[in-house]
Amino acid sequence: MNTRELIARFRAQGIKLAVEGNELRVSAPKGVMTKALHQEISQAKDELITLLKAGGSGQQTHATPIPRADRNQRIPLSYAQKRIWFLEEFEGGTSVYNIAWATRLQGSLNIPALEQTVADLVSRHETLRTTFGSDDEGPFQRIHDPADSVGVRLELTEFEGDEQALRLNLEQHAVAPFDLKCGPLLKVRLIDTGPDDHVLQIVIHHIISDGWTLGILQQELAQLYVGHSSGTPASLPELNLQFADYALWQQGPSHQKKLHSQLDYWQKQLAGVPARLELPADHTRPKEQSFRGARLQHLMSPALLHSLRKLARDNDATLFMVLLAAFNVLLQRYSSQDDIVVGTAIAGRHRMELEPLIGLFLNTLVMRASVRDDMRFDELLHQVQTTSMDAFANQDLPFEKLVDALAPERDMSYSPVVQVLFMLQNTPAAGDSLAGLKATPIAFDYATAKFDLTLAAGETPDGLIAEIEYATDLFEAETISRMLRHYETLLQAIAVSAQTTISKLPLVDAAESKNLLQLSHGATRDYPATTLQSLLEQQAAATPDAE
Repeated sequence: MNTRELIARFRAQGIKLAVEGNELRVSAPKGVMTKALHQEISQAKDELITLLKAGGSGQQTHATPIPRADRNQRIPLSYAQKRIWFLEEFEGGTSVYNIAWATRLQGSLNIPALEQTVADLVSRHETLRTTFGSDDEGPFQRIHDPADSVGVRLELTEFEGDEQALRLNLEQHAVAPFDLKCGPLLKVRLIDTGPDDHVLQIVIHHIISDGWTLGILQQELAQLYVGHSSGTPASLPELNLQFADYALWQQGPSHQKKLHSQLDYWQKQLAGVPARLELPADHTRPKEQSFRGARLQHLMSPALLHSLRKLARDNDATLFMVLLAAFNVLLQRYSSQDDIVVGTAIAGRHRMELEPLIGLFLNTLVMRASVRDDMRFDELLHQVQTTSMDAFANQDLPFEKLVDALAPERDMSYSPVVQVLFMLQNTPAAGDSLAGLKATPIAFDYATAKFDLTLAAGETPDGLIAEIEYATDLFEAETISRMLRHYETLLQAIAVSAQTTISKLPLVDAAESKNLLQLSHGATRDYPATTLQSLLEQQAAATPDAE
């Protein structure tokens, strides 16, 4: 989640942010400012100040309101939904677009209250009771009545086994395919793992959700459960819009006019863009993407994170921009290409009325950088800063429409326009409480890879964490681990001096450099302090007859 999206989420929670001089002022409704939220704001303080000073509120407050639509008419899919629907139709029964989350609940759980909570969520959000049909005009949304709710209910099950077996069970459930035509596209499962010990797992299809959606689900689930378990049902703010209204508005004439003007920007920005970023892979690229993937994490020190924040502040940039610029350098070195194209995912909820909705609003912005060996890093950072601000100013254009307009040569072996993504996520501290229950997130791996590489960086109390999701058809874990180490080495050098010429920024630290020398020569040797020409002349004199 980038800084603009953080501001949007804070505002949705009633939190007001302002800058006075160089200080960030925060005011929040009673009970909203939790310890984890305070920590999240503190971690992003410098970026928030930089963006607020630049007038980047993250909102469109004076935009024409999105109208409510007649539900009796044919409701199309949004642009992002269409792309997923077509890919699902092509792949058939894939789990690539499943999103899953699980948490352990310890304490006395009120199961009837949780069942009513799930029913309320499905009634409140049309998206959770939507399925997808098709006719001669293409796919369309079918919104079901709350009483039907296409089978969404709290599934109760028991489990006996150790923690490893539990995670395997969660992974298997997370990759079970959905049926877009019949539904349901949301599965809520409560696993009884022992006395006063349960695991709640949510699996939802990407066509009706995104990362922001999980936050809404978790927040509203907690509020509704607290109300039902105490006998005083929570009063959530009424939703003035539903996702269907957004999908119809997105393709309406008023919005299309705005998209047309933004398309002009993107076509100029991406004119002559390379078809593919050629990263050296461990395996030959298959003819079709399998989307099989894995993830690796690498933790960097709090001191490095502090230095990078300071570097961003000193250059009127954000941490996102610094990390993206460094990633561009890494990709330039690996690919030997100067024209670097990276995508970044944004929440797509810069209108206030979209913030509380469950649905797929996620969009991909294309960040293009010219990375030359002879330029300094701070020059590249300034370029990335300008590119990022321009991209966010033109973020309404759906990535799917951009791809159609650019019309790249289609190849099923890689994603069009961008094959590598970068994201900065602000991860709140794990562990919380829920009406007397201790709630602890459970990590389990069901990794897929929609792109060749996705680097997600995150700020934590322990430092900067970098995670790469990668296509296992292309890369081995050892290669990705080495790439993460090279990224850290780059960041350390940049933190020391942002004025360093890019060609002089190291990828390899002293330990790896020594190891490489030993691998190349068997052992290190000391050479006399002389020139290459002198050595050649000496060798020629010693072996004059050699060819």
